[in-house]
Amino acid sequence: MNKIKSILYVAMIAMIAAFTACSEDGYWDAYTEPKTATADGGVYSFAQAKSVNSLDATDSCVVLMINRSRAGAAVTLPITAEVSDEKLICPDSITFEAGKASAEYVIRFNDLIIGESYTATIALPDSLTSVSGNTACAVSISLNYNWIKLGTGKFIDNFNIGEEYDVEILQAEGFSIYRIMDPYTQGLADALAAGYYKPEEIGKPASYIEISVDEDGLVYYDEFATGYLYSGTDMCYAIHPYEFFEDPAMWQHNCEIEEGVFQLAPVFYMYGLGNGWNKTQDDGIIVITLPSAVKE
Repeated sequence: MNKIKSILYVAMIAMIAAFTACSEDGYWDAYTEPKTATADGGVYSFAQAKSVNSLDATDSCVVLMINRSRAGAAVTLPITAEVSDEKLICPDSITFEAGKASAEYVIRFNDLIIGESYTATIALPDSLTSVSGNTACAVSISLNYNWIKLGTGKFIDNFNIGEEYDVEILQAEGFSIYRIMDPYTQGLADALAAGYYKPEEIGKPASYIEISVDEDGLVYYDEFATGYLYSGTDMCYAIHPYEFFEDPAMWQHNCEIEEGVFQLAPVFYMYGLGNGWNKTQDDGIIVITLPSAVKE
């Protein structure tokens, strides 16, 4: 038995020597010791590589957590920050308290514009981070509108449904931005019951439509699902014409037609087919009436 052990030991030594030779010839990556940042703290890492923050308008900061592998003595580390706007205030260092394995890095901000997105990339020095850790954190910050319930308005899609329905409408406080809540569900149900649609032609419609109105009375909106499945497979989306046409003349029918009454003239489009119906030059395709403009 001892003889067998001796043979195995010699074989292992030969294998190690062979691997060393391969390394010298460039066939094997040379082994390197893991990086160590400080004697007290070990190595450091952001808790997450990405931080997405959709905040209330009253919020004024975002907190990132940075961890270290050893909770040693107090230490202060340098931090670099690249920001999309100087309204984001980012400290150039972070301090770990003695005995603490984590610390908070606080990004503060003032006077952010509601609805816009701001970004920052916060980074530790490479020499202080572990190979598998997060050297940097990509941060996005946006403030939400404060939505106010206006009451019950009216909604009609004359292309897909053809009947007018009561809808709850919200307004972003201080802005000409409105949300029309759950505009299609009841209409699709009624159309199904009437035999206008087959069950396989009904998918999930948008939970709300959000429109914004500029100073000239032109209406803009992101695409939204109507809930109609063309051939039972391809969702029909209503899309603002600026997505298809650079000429602003093609947008003009998306507008306020009287005070508190807006019409949308979209392209109805199915991505799976790559085509649809162009209603951008038609009036009365989709009409939204705010509660204040509803006629008794």
